[in-house]
Amino acid sequence: MNVNNYTFGYGAEVGAAAMVFPRTKRYWIAVDAGRDTFTNERLAGRYLLHSWVNDVYPPVVRLITKRVSEGRPLIVARVVDFPARGGASGVDPASLVIAYQRALVGASAYDPSSGIVLFGLPAEAPAIPARKLSATITAADFQEAKNLSTPRGAILPNTTFRQVSIRAVPGPAATWVTPETNACVARRRQELVVVASSTARVRNVAFLADGKRVATRRGTTAELYSAVWQTGRATSGKHRLSAIVRDVRGRTYRTNRVVRVCR
Repeated sequence: MNVNNYTFGYGAEVGAAAMVFPRTKRYWIAVDAGRDTFTNERLAGRYLLHSWVNDVYPPVVRLITKRVSEGRPLIVARVVDFPARGGASGVDPASLVIAYQRALVGASAYDPSSGIVLFGLPAEAPAIPARKLSATITAADFQEAKNLSTPRGAILPNTTFRQVSIRAVPGPAATWVTPETNACVARRRQELVVVASSTARVRNVAFLADGKRVATRRGTTAELYSAVWQTGRATSGKHRLSAIVRDVRGRTYRTNRVVRVCR
């Protein structure tokens, strides 16, 4: 359980355990799966245990959707706990919170493999006005949930409070989620993902590669759109991807991304 009462997930089950200044010896680990809190379903089965040593650095947070439509758009960020920086315990999904206009909103979904975090703003949350807005994204790792004593003297040493700026516009907006800029795409099939919204209903989102249409997706309330780009016949080198969002008022917005096909 999370035993750090300075965190949002205090008292919640996090499936992690930690020690400060442990003795050098052999340790045996027992896993009690228990039951799901909401459905009471048994969670018995196969588990992958992950261990870490000297995780004293917080996760890295980066805002992806810097330009959004005004209202309550989907906010997307990437949160990663890099082993190369001294982290390894992994991001605690219960710690992921965005704060803006005196409101706190927890993450709707988190993908640990990519680090993508989705913040769906509910109707009870304040609407984002058409201007620049300051917000704070909070993220901690599993080590933070176990910090009873802090060697470095910080209250929350493994928590990141990232100040971000979100620009909302009175019209359509779109942002690439994957692939990353200048990334080497998959050799045969590459998934393309964008987040798109507008102040009016989105009619469709078109995906293009080097100006040629890859796919068109109808507008949905989910605001996440994906397509598959067949890269097997693409030449090696740089390629330009585009996503064009069109709303029912005829307004459009185009976002581009340069990637590479590596053989």
